[in-house]
Amino acid sequence: MAKELTVQGIRRLPIPELPDALRDYPDGRVPGLCLRVFASGRRGWYLKYRQNGKQRRYKLGDFPTMGLADARKNAEQMRVDVRGGADPVRARQKRKDAQTLEDLFEEYLEYAARELAPSTIRERERILRGADLRELRQLVPAEVTPADVVTALNKIERRGAPVMLNRTQGVLGRVFRWAVQRQRAGLQANPVKQLERRFAEDGRDRWLSADEIRAVWRDIEGRTVGAPTVMQLVLVTAQRPGEVARLRWAHIQGSTWTMPAGYRKSKKLSPPHVVHLSSLALDVLSAAGEHHRAQKTPGRRRFVFASTKAPVGHITVKALADAAQRVNKALIKGGTIEAPWTPHDLRRTASTHMTALGHERLTVEKVLGHKDSSVIGVYDRNPYQKERQEALDAWGDRLREIVGA
Repeated sequence: MAKELTVQGIRRLPIPELPDALRDYPDGRVPGLCLRVFASGRRGWYLKYRQNGKQRRYKLGDFPTMGLADARKNAEQMRVDVRGGADPVRARQKRKDAQTLEDLFEEYLEYAARELAPSTIRERERILRGADLRELRQLVPAEVTPADVVTALNKIERRGAPVMLNRTQGVLGRVFRWAVQRQRAGLQANPVKQLERRFAEDGRDRWLSADEIRAVWRDIEGRTVGAPTVMQLVLVTAQRPGEVARLRWAHIQGSTWTMPAGYRKSKKLSPPHVVHLSSLALDVLSAAGEHHRAQKTPGRRRFVFASTKAPVGHITVKALADAAQRVNKALIKGGTIEAPWTPHDLRRTASTHMTALGHERLTVEKVLGHKDSSVIGVYDRNPYQKERQEALDAWGDRLREIVGA
């Protein structure tokens, strides 16, 4: 029998890792009530019940917006209604044409939780549930006009956030396109489609020179093993910061790191990706492992870069960004570097130096794990594993020269 949920217990529930997109935790007090935890970190209350021989699942609300006590109270009342013949899921379905955009956004996010990468889901949740769209969320989807969307975007522009405006417009366009394709909420057209993008965005071009790499590496070596060490491995392997942060020991065999399908994005968009680990990469991994074993960090047996805060989790991307800011602040103040950089700029730095060493751009693209959608790329199934290994070994050797490791 399931145990009763508690508020503290809920906060300690682990976030499921892909390929598991979600996990249900039943409440032992109220039959049918469960808390669903998504890979994005979102948690929602659901009531499972049977009506006319069919299994139903009705969403009550999100935690912590709806607390445990309210979830139990609402679930108990709904169970009474169900015993009286009510079918909340069917009733909700009949209200689809009159639902608000907020309801549509939540329906879309439930779909996204099964299809998209956790980082993408978190970004879309932040936008769709944010204050910028508060008024828009109250409208009936089928009645939303391009002018309504423009009004919401104008608010973002007035507060001087052009990049967020672009992101919001893009996410809204995806939600409406998804709803139109599936005939949700009576939508027949996408009101965002005819709106042009207001602001052009230049791609980031920041990368670190040899002198800057030396300064950053030495500063990191003087800090506690953790987020700074993740950034070292990003620089050595040229992989995405988030991919490195949640690296598992089970994914490493000798000098090979294999990311399983769905590790980087959704299973549909992310096939397995193999990364060669140079001797410098192995040194970084060994140092991290020894540190966490000595400190008995929770999660050390599962994650290479176990978190010291989450019970069994790994270091987060936010922790990397905060660590990068601390390193930037110290080095800029000391006059060692002039411009700040981000953890992702280290990936660009690695790829730039690999091509400078004479390695083909195609090889470096394979190292990065980029998808080649060209005609040649579709027919050329060569993984270029030997060339990728040579590129990463050469880059590791060059890094040792730069930092004196």
